[in-house]
Amino acid sequence: MEEGTLDYTVEEIKDFKPEHVLALTPKRIELLFQLAALRVESINDLAKKLKRNVKNVYQDLQVLRKLGFVKLNKKKGKAIIPETLVKEISFLIR
Repeated sequence: MEEGTLDYTVEEIKDFKPEHVLALTPKRIELLFQLAALRVESINDLAKKLKRNVKNVYQDLQVLRKLGFVKLNKKKGKAIIPETLVKEISFLIR
């Protein structure tokens, strides 16, 4: 770690309803995993790297944004750059 920088982790506990958990389909979980691992320039770029339809990737990103897992950053022009807001997800079932 460089002098003057901070390295920290924020742990957040969210209470999801069953329908929110069901929204985490295998494709959306894979999208989250790949988004954290890949450097992408836009939603189109992400869709190409995932070999998926752009419309479907966009819809999945919207669901993940509403759940608080991703952020969609608007760039100059039309490009929207997706960014993951989580590094780890754990589920507690009670």
